Parts: sequence; C-alpha cells; structure tokens
Amino acid sequence: ASGYIDAFSGETSLSVSTERASILTQATSCGGEFFFFHPFEMLHGDYFSEDDLTSQTVILDEYAAWQLFGAVEVAGMDVTIDGQPFRVAGVCKKPTDPLGSTTWGDTPRIFVNYIGLRMTTGFDRASCYEIVMPNPIGDFAKGILRNQFSVSDKSTNAVIYEDSTRFSFETLAYIFNGVALAVI
Repeated sequence: ASGYIDAFSGETSLSVSTERASILTQATSCGGEFFFFHPFEMLHGDYFSEDDLTSQTVILDEYAAWQLFGAVEVAGMDVTIDGQPFRVAGVCKKPTDPLGSTTWGDTPRIFVNYIGLRMTTGFDRASCYEIVMPNPIGDFAKGILRNQFSVSDKSTNAVIYEDSTRFSFETLAYIFNGVALAVI
C-alpha cells in the first residue's frame, strides 16, 4: 500500500453526442481515485477507475443522460466525443444540498477519464489535486505538498487547503445519511 489516496481533475466544456442528440456539457476530466473524494449517488451503473480496461469511459449526470438518451439506465451505451466512442460507466444524480447544487450548476455534466480525454482531444489540464495522507504532526502533509508543488504561502496561482475534518467520523456519518460503519 502506498499510504495515501490521491486524485486530480480539470474542467472544460465538451460537445457530446449520440444518435439521438448532441449537447454541450460541463466536463470534469478526472484521474486517480476521484470518486473516493466525490462519492456521487449513482442512479445506474458504477464509477470508473484507472484500472478499467478502457480509458474511454464517462459518467453522465441525470440531465445529460436524459438529453442524450431519453433515459437514465444507459450504462454500457456509448456517447461520442470528438468523433470517438466513450462507454457510459454510469449515471449520477445531481447533488441536492445547497452547496453541491450551486457548484454543480445547471449545465448537463459529464465526468471523463483523464487519460481517454487527453488521448482523444489533447485536453491535458488539471486544476485540482486532492490527497489523503498521514499527517502525524501539524502541517507535516501540507509541508510535503508545498515542496512537491513549489507553492509558497504567498502564492497567487495555487492554494493548499488542509481539511482534516472532511473525513472525520461525524462528517462521514452525515454524508452517508447517518449510517456509519465501524471497523474494529
């Protein structure tokens, strides 16, 4: 085991089509363990990972699925991006909480495997890096990231945000609707 879990992502707009329709989407190009950090409620299908046999996979939100297929049970079907087929791994529900709903926006959303999108369109930009790693003493992990990414406290183009409470027992219990698991 590596001792950490990480993910990265970048945002862009993509034209996505099927035989039924063509739409403009807000696309998140994602790699690593992105869905560990963003456990969206799945309506059909499942998440994709870097271990999938094909890198040309996507997850649609429910609005994109309805517009492209007229249904949400579309896992296993294909959409086209830049003339290339991408397999739909699943369809996720748009968050309904105030913060999630605001950040999600009103544009249909698609999550695309970073490697597949880079190979197809050349999009090669990550604007967010997330990591869960040991932090045995205050700011230890933050210091490692500052050094690795050459980010100073006065940097205007990058911010390192430490949020240990995100994975606390109380937060995770709330995220999973009060159902918490304990490993003894």
